[in-house]
Amino acid sequence: MLSSYFFKGSWVVQLIVGTGLFLCSFFLEYQVILSFLTPPLLALFLTITLELGKVSAIVWHYYLKRISSNEYPLAVRITSALFRMGLMLLSLLCSQLYLSYHLDRPNLEKVKNSELAMVRQNLKQRLDRLKTEFAQDKNLMVDRQEKEISTEAQQWDRRIKKLESLLLLEMDNVVNGVFKGPRYKELEKRLAKEKNTRQRVMGKLHKRHMEELAKLNTFFASRFQKAVEEARQQELKIENKDYAADERANDRRIVAFLKVVEEVFNYSLLPLQFVFLFSLLLSSLMEAGIVLAFSTITVALAPVFKVHHQEAVEKEALLARIIGEAKRDNVRHVAAIKKIYNAGKQAVQKAEVHFNEQCKDE
Repeated sequence: MLSSYFFKGSWVVQLIVGTGLFLCSFFLEYQVILSFLTPPLLALFLTITLELGKVSAIVWHYYLKRISSNEYPLAVRITSALFRMGLMLLSLLCSQLYLSYHLDRPNLEKVKNSELAMVRQNLKQRLDRLKTEFAQDKNLMVDRQEKEISTEAQQWDRRIKKLESLLLLEMDNVVNGVFKGPRYKELEKRLAKEKNTRQRVMGKLHKRHMEELAKLNTFFASRFQKAVEEARQQELKIENKDYAADERANDRRIVAFLKVVEEVFNYSLLPLQFVFLFSLLLSSLMEAGIVLAFSTITVALAPVFKVHHQEAVEKEALLARIIGEAKRDNVRHVAAIKKIYNAGKQAVQKAEVHFNEQCKDE
């Protein structure tokens, strides 16, 4: 009695374990196939078909193997083995993909966004400093240029004003009723020359000042451009960086575990390597658990299944024989009735012929 409860309880536990692992494997495979196939109903239908095919193939393989080799030919065994191995590899790969995707550097985007934000903040601060420096240098240059223009203009204005005063005095010098004498004309000529020279010098000075401002603008523009390009290079470097060995990007539990392993066993392992091994172990245990659960249940219940199967086959065979005999009896009965009918029909025809002949004789 206790052994019966033990075996029944073990079968129930194995069935629960196998069903649970089957549902987990089904979910993982569906999530992966859904990312490759659309619409979702197609991915769901394909996943259901493949997973049910895997379980049914495991059950029927161990059941037919238990019955006899004659009823389970080699060609079917090979096909079943390839089918089961293919489905197990597919489930293993899907589990590996799903687990690796969720365990591989879960904080990667957060770390990248943090570093990108820092680069942009540094760029903003650097540009602000350049703007302040540019404004200060420009103000200093403008002040210097204004002073230079003012000094130069005052010098020329004094010279021109002196010539104008001399010219004005010369206007009061009238000789024989004529005040525009040679001296006046010379002063007038010198005044016009000084004014032209002043205009030319001030024009050159203004041009030089504009060139200085242009050089200053170009200099700071290049510094602005360089700062932006350096920031862009840093952003590209951050985008292309894998952060495989960066503790911030990986799960803290994995990092802590690897540190313990390194300290205890003096063996270093990258987080990505641990993720691969852990995903492989977990997915392999899931698939092995499914095979073990359904195969052991099938092997344990195979004798019962075999008896029920034989009984069902014998019942179907007996029913087929009974139906066949009934159909044969029915055919014989129909043939006999048809034979009697044909005989009676022939008798009636002969009687009619005989009757007609008598009528003609009379």
